[in-house]
Amino acid sequence: MWWTEFKPHPVWEYKNYSVVRSLDLTTGRRRTYGRWEANYFATPLTVVGGSAGGRTTRRFVATVSPDSLGGSDLVLHEAEGFRELDRLRLEQLATVHGLAWDDSTRTLVFISLGERGMHLRRTGVSVDGRFTAVEDLTEPSMVTLRDLRADGRGRLYFSSIESGKDEIHTLDLTAAGCPERRITTSRFGAYAPAGDTARGEVLFTTYTAAGYQIARTAADATQDTVVRRRLPRNLLNIPAPSWGVPTMSSLPMADTAAEVRMEQYGKKLRWVHGPVRDSTPYYEIRKYNKALRWFNVHSWAPLTADMEDLLNADERELALGFGASLFFQSAMGDSYGSATYGRMQGADWLQASWTYAGLPVQLTGKVEYGGGKQGIYIPVEAYDAGVRGPADRRNYLHAQAILSAPFNFSGGSHLRLLQPSFSVTHYNSLLYDPDRERFTKGYQMYQGALWWSDSRRASVRCIVPRLGYAVRASVIGAFNDRFGMIYSLYGRGYLPGILPNHSITLRAAGMYQTAAELGFGYKPLAPRAAYNSRSAKYYGAAAVDYTFPLCYPDGGINGIVYFKRIWLNLFGDFSRGAYFAGGGTTQRANVWSYGGDIGVELNALGSSMPATVKFTLAAPSNEKFYFGVGLSLDF
Repeated sequence: MWWTEFKPHPVWEYKNYSVVRSLDLTTGRRRTYGRWEANYFATPLTVVGGSAGGRTTRRFVATVSPDSLGGSDLVLHEAEGFRELDRLRLEQLATVHGLAWDDSTRTLVFISLGERGMHLRRTGVSVDGRFTAVEDLTEPSMVTLRDLRADGRGRLYFSSIESGKDEIHTLDLTAAGCPERRITTSRFGAYAPAGDTARGEVLFTTYTAAGYQIARTAADATQDTVVRRRLPRNLLNIPAPSWGVPTMSSLPMADTAAEVRMEQYGKKLRWVHGPVRDSTPYYEIRKYNKALRWFNVHSWAPLTADMEDLLNADERELALGFGASLFFQSAMGDSYGSATYGRMQGADWLQASWTYAGLPVQLTGKVEYGGGKQGIYIPVEAYDAGVRGPADRRNYLHAQAILSAPFNFSGGSHLRLLQPSFSVTHYNSLLYDPDRERFTKGYQMYQGALWWSDSRRASVRCIVPRLGYAVRASVIGAFNDRFGMIYSLYGRGYLPGILPNHSITLRAAGMYQTAAELGFGYKPLAPRAAYNSRSAKYYGAAAVDYTFPLCYPDGGINGIVYFKRIWLNLFGDFSRGAYFAGGGTTQRANVWSYGGDIGVELNALGSSMPATVKFTLAAPSNEKFYFGVGLSLDF
């Protein structure tokens, strides 16, 4: 078996590859060819040549490779080693959309799309590894062809819209004129034919009211003989009366043969047609300002935020009220971000983030202001002595800069990501200085992390992946020797649940913080809905989730809301830490919680953008029963 797999570039999203893979069905051996290349429609073929006394058999692999101008080349490789033997270049901008090798006629047939339309063409392969001249099997037309197959006995099978919708057609390579016949008449279309020569049948995919199904028909069945024409039968399109709007081809254009040049005109540049005269009109050249296009606002949403960052903040409790977010993105997708305003606990809250991903190293800036007051850091001894923070604190502020380098090593069914990152964050918190007996303002924290994840692609009915793992190692410190250093490890694993589409998520984390005058309240993994902002010298936590779909309503109120799926997640969290207690001592404590999430996936007001409303109920060990509501939008 031979096939091709999409392979993304580790750094650049717009540089993609397609590796060729093979599987020996007798031995189970897998092989990969053509790394860092682009090959499609991998087709194995065997060529026998030479005299009767010295027959030579050679095996090749034919592929389609894009050229630098957007067209396609046919490439012939050795089956062993995948060395390129010959390359057949077609007309400029002509592309290939399918390959099929027929053993009996030693013909390599392909679907070609050029300026005149789409049609079938063929070439041959010699025993010394060379393509022969290209011949046309059909005339170019506006009839779409796809899913080309050969049965090895001189017949081609493919899907064609000649009759007005996709039907299975066959073409006889052994007969004079290569007649084409339609062998199916389906209601909603027929696709992807495969000839079964042993039974004289053709298997194909058809669409019915119950969804896609596998169907079959006799290989010699004939609904009608195709009379080739330029346009397919207009069966599905509604009448399109002329609106009297001129087309681009009917608009008058400037004489392209005229002399056109750019000359200096005072302090400006001008386009000049013909001889230069003082009275020649000129047009000022406007420079495209790319920076302003980085912030094209494309959508908005009810209040959203970086919930993980907010919930891990050790200075405040989160209680969102109302607000809205704006999202922006450049045309090329190399710049994106958001701006959010919210009102909570009677205070204004602003958040903004921006990421530039046009370099191998991504640059991200984040700012958050308000939603609470400045954090306060007081050493244990000073707190025991009665020192408290001032009452006239300013609004909370943090500004963050992040450098990250995401490397995408995904391939096949695996989604793999390696990402080192480094961030620096400024907080306007108040730090009590016992020597000066006063508060100082602000400190800067840095964090370096290395992340690796490998997950299997999940089906559309799975809420989270069923197989996979992720690990993260991080170091946290401050540009202030009054703080200690944190070293932490985090791991996550996905396992299949009891039934299909059920998933088990296991998470664990450990942390060590060096002793210092001040400590961070950072936790790599914290029990949900529990309060735990104390600084820990040693800390460990574990969590288990069981996620599964409850039902698929597939209904609602027409034009208002459509309910797609309801799912449930049951969880249990536990943590144990040795917390700083002053005087060089620590105090051990356990914090745990359990509960569940109920998610409702829906489409509202006819929108194609799905939304998920999640209700969370949790019982923490050190807080009251927790109930929360969240909204996420997938766009």
